[in-house]
Amino acid sequence: MGPITRGLPASQVPLTHRFLYGRIERIIKGVTSVMRADYDFDYTFLYPVTINDEGMARLIEEVSAAVVGKENVRSFEGTMGGEDMAFFLREVPGCYFFLGSSNKEKGLDQPHHSPQFDFDEDAMPIGVEIFARAAMKYLESTQPTGGYRSISTRDEIKP
Repeated sequence: MGPITRGLPASQVPLTHRFLYGRIERIIKGVTSVMRADYDFDYTFLYPVTINDEGMARLIEEVSAAVVGKENVRSFEGTMGGEDMAFFLREVPGCYFFLGSSNKEKGLDQPHHSPQFDFDEDAMPIGVEIFARAAMKYLESTQPTGGYRSISTRDEIKP
């Protein structure tokens, strides 16, 4: 029995997951062939890419700016973390967003995966207000297509 190697390939592009699977196996096959070795390749697709609906992302951005001020709202292209929310976002329009809770004065400014991390619960009412306002604004939207109710197209192969 040889070494067992494990890893978690990640990508922000859905089709890249399928590409990685094929590419990794071709590399393993080539290396083991040259070394006259055998291999077993088990690749499990765990989490799909988390893709926000464009209309819902605009809605959350607008509402968040109204609640905390535009200067406190940051947009970014994404992270490499896997999220359960990705499964929901494949089925319905939505937006996965971060609610900042860092509070240096209270000593609550450690990174999320640190053993010293703690959440400043004073941020919770802000999150509730963002959700409530977003829900109200969404429900007030009268456009059956377009606006906030639009679903962005996804070039994704569901496993």
